[in-house]
Amino acid sequence: MDMVLFGGNVITMAVSDRRQQAVAVDCGRIVAVGDSESIRGLADANTRMVDLAGKTLLPGLIDSHVHLFLTGLGLSAVALQDATSVADVCDAVRERARGTLPGRWVYGMGCAPWALKEARYPLMSELGEAAPDNPVYISAVTFHSGATNTRGFREIGLAAEQRGIEKDASGMPTGAFVSDDAHFAAAGAAFGALSRDEVDEMYRSAARFAASRGVTTLHCLEGQFMKGDEDVMSLLRLGASLPVHTVVYFQTMDVTRIVELGLPRIGGCLTIDGSGFDHTALMYEPYTDEPSTKGTLYIPEARVREFVSQAEAAGLQVAMHAIGDRAVDILVSAYAEAMGDGSRGDCRHRAEHFYLPSDWAIAEAGRLGLALPMQPPSPGFGTARLTASVPASGGVGGPIGRSPTLACSTGA
Repeated sequence: MDMVLFGGNVITMAVSDRRQQAVAVDCGRIVAVGDSESIRGLADANTRMVDLAGKTLLPGLIDSHVHLFLTGLGLSAVALQDATSVADVCDAVRERARGTLPGRWVYGMGCAPWALKEARYPLMSELGEAAPDNPVYISAVTFHSGATNTRGFREIGLAAEQRGIEKDASGMPTGAFVSDDAHFAAAGAAFGALSRDEVDEMYRSAARFAASRGVTTLHCLEGQFMKGDEDVMSLLRLGASLPVHTVVYFQTMDVTRIVELGLPRIGGCLTIDGSGFDHTALMYEPYTDEPSTKGTLYIPEARVREFVSQAEAAGLQVAMHAIGDRAVDILVSAYAEAMGDGSRGDCRHRAEHFYLPSDWAIAEAGRLGLALPMQPPSPGFGTARLTASVPASGGVGGPIGRSPTLACSTGA
């Protein structure tokens, strides 16, 4: 026996919820759980004995929806989640720029522009004053919008007429990217300045952080933010060298490539719509605080159905992002159409977020056995309001069969 942990409050997560006192581990596996006396009796002369002294022992946690590269970047970037004004954001960027070599990117993560006193991102000129010698990239806590300074805008190289580039009253770019397509392109250009070693370290630091918090398995939604998908390829290279088990979701719609790589799943946050906080989650009705919009459809419905059908036919598990009620209906109906009579069994296609489902989508997700990775509130969201007019049902309801899995996470 390799190790015995005894004298603790062991929570097994068993249905009975009966607390135990001790655990025996052999060859990296838990082989017995019970009272301290009986489990200690399994030890031999070579067993490592650990007295928990009344402390609580939990199973390893599983995060079902995490962007591990972005988590790693967030650990090293300027932390903006506590900013309450544009001045706070600029001050934090200025402080980091002082210690950054000229020409190197300054990254900031976790901004909540809707919660700032000015209810906006810093302007290009404001970020330029804060970091005159460095390109700057900052992202919203949702990662569905961001901003840059003049130097960064030039290096990113997007045309001013690109959809999602915010303009001021005179028609000039403010430096903010307010749609997924513009923001993801900007992020990809900014992240392109990172070396392979830096990308690898992002993953290692994020994995170490997860392990330090008791997380032992991460469902990693990666790719699409770097040229050549260097981010997800880095994670695949690192593999078992990380201190946690990683389940990789390659964020691509290229079914052939995934099959060639031998991966059993495809997708992740392939954004059918955007975010409620950015008014880009796709709704049936207009937003009450922004009645000019019902959100944004980033992937046409016909393309969603085609992709899901191709992936289903290839035997892959599919994951796509859908937040607004209309987007959720589009995704769930695509799954229902592709799965047909469900002869593949428990394939567990995923609807990432599933924030504002119609009654029909809830019932159909249960019937199909979909996995629904959802996130509880996290720092940066508490001060925001999602105000949309949501109809009670977006389709014809039906009886709920097996309940959908509600796989909670702290990812964004």
